[in-house]
Amino acid sequence: MLRGSQEADYGQFIGQPCKSVGHSHVMPGEFRTREGAQQILLRLFSKALKRLRGYEMGASRLEIRVDYRHKYDFTDYSWRRRSGKHLHSNLESRWMKTLRSLLDALPPTRFNYYPLRASLTFSGLLREQDQNLSLFEDGEASQELGRTVDALNAKGGSGVDLAGVFWLRSQAPKRIPFGPPA
Repeated sequence: MLRGSQEADYGQFIGQPCKSVGHSHVMPGEFRTREGAQQILLRLFSKALKRLRGYEMGASRLEIRVDYRHKYDFTDYSWRRRSGKHLHSNLESRWMKTLRSLLDALPPTRFNYYPLRASLTFSGLLREQDQNLSLFEDGEASQELGRTVDALNAKGGSGVDLAGVFWLRSQAPKRIPFGPPA
């Protein structure tokens, strides 16, 4: 082994595996309501699951967070809720019920406060090949459906998505929000 080689000095793994996958979005004015925050979180959910499938990983926990700001004195407060631990998965069908229960727990906004920012994070990641198989579901067919949707989007440009977020495609775009839009 040569001194200075990646393998000798740092081991055979160059990169660390992901520990979490998430998205956040500062909401535009028309979405700064409780219902708007729920819609944006649904869009972020769709984007994060697409990334999980791309990394070929599954998650065991979901966390959502909404930051609020006062209209006049600009004080902030945050609301955060985390799901319990589940079997590792990257399928919409498994996570949709969990997301819906978290969104239903989103409290009404306080007087003179509005939702400013929403974020969603999947954690407790595990590679697909290391996950336990379900005895009762056909996970392979569902994963193949997710990969097919991702392939269609890669080929044609984001034409296929969850029905509830299809009209929200312009929100939470794929760019970094610093500098001019691409």
